[in-house]
Amino acid sequence: MLNINTQVSGNLKKFRKELGWSQHYIATEMGMSQNNYSRIENGKSKITLDQLDQISKVMDIELGKILGQR
Repeated sequence: MLNINTQVSGNLKKFRKELGWSQHYIATEMGMSQNNYSRIENGKSKITLDQLDQISKVMDIELGKILGQR
């Protein structure tokens, strides 16, 4: 069973690629460095609820989908 951080980071990468966006683009929209966003997306840094909410708004994807809910 995947932990929530692993599941979320995998979903972030999947949705970003589906949108055809770069990590740099999302990081810029969020006001963070590409390196910090990369660490979130690769599961090397825990994501905060505020960051998760902000990413869902930038990607225009429901928070539940990022969390892996159907």
